[in-house]
Amino acid sequence: MGTVTAAKLLSIGAISRETGIHVSTIRMWEARYGVLRPVRTEGGARRYSSTDLERLRLIKLLVDRGQKPSALARLTLDELTSALLGPAALAGAIAPPAPRIASMGSATWRSLLFADAAMKPWTPTAHFDELADVESRLETFDVGIVLTPALQMNLAKYLAAALSVYKAKTLVVIYEFSSSSVIRFLSALGIECIKYPAAPMDLARSLASIVESRQADVQSPAQPRFGIERLQTIAATDSNLLCECPKHLASLIISLHSFIQYSNQCVNDSPKDALIHEKLRDIASLGIVQLESGLDLVLEAEKINQAHAA
Repeated sequence: MGTVTAAKLLSIGAISRETGIHVSTIRMWEARYGVLRPVRTEGGARRYSSTDLERLRLIKLLVDRGQKPSALARLTLDELTSALLGPAALAGAIAPPAPRIASMGSATWRSLLFADAAMKPWTPTAHFDELADVESRLETFDVGIVLTPALQMNLAKYLAAALSVYKAKTLVVIYEFSSSSVIRFLSALGIECIKYPAAPMDLARSLASIVESRQADVQSPAQPRFGIERLQTIAATDSNLLCECPKHLASLIISLHSFIQYSNQCVNDSPKDALIHEKLRDIASLGIVQLESGLDLVLEAEKINQAHAA
């Protein structure tokens, strides 16, 4: 790699802030997979172009959807865009989404975000200035976009409560400042969070990815693979490892199965809060599937028979 001036190029710290990818991860992807090929300044510092930034944004969105950086490293921008949005994106247009969209919150942000042509397919058909309108007026919309400079726990709890009566399949919060605990709280309820500012094209891609992912979740719900009897057997089996991971994982999965039964009862007993209990049940189901992956690993390490009980 040759040396160049730093004009109009980004440092690795800047590209990390723009993409949300840690500096160490960017360096690892470069070294292992050749995801990017930065130029060097005369002082030897890495510098990245706007094309590098675009590549990394696309790769992160695809990695977040389960694809491997090693498989994405050699793809062109067009190929990455096609992988994310489908062949129609190569014509320069994002396929208009079917969902009916409503926004609420900052009118200033709304005028900035939705004025760009890339966001045209996501233009809300209605906007509510007051968040209090969520409970009474958003039932008829499929996607709700909340625009808020400061995302604090009191607002997060309000949105969680609103979701219990909100009939939309997707709720997205675009925020500028928040804490990791608030983001985790909303994510656990299935409320997506996107940090502002975001380039309109990136925001459109993120929204497309979120809606597509939600549709896939609805069409192909995760199904547990380990039966309760099998889990109970594993939980009672002596471990050859220094830790007792098989027992702990099996016990956690059994507890989640119990929680799902509890949530099912809550759905029936509390019609007013049925939606939030259904969401909690779905989250628990996903948790079971993820923990089962960990259980597979420790069972293999233990050389325990991997046959799954029905």
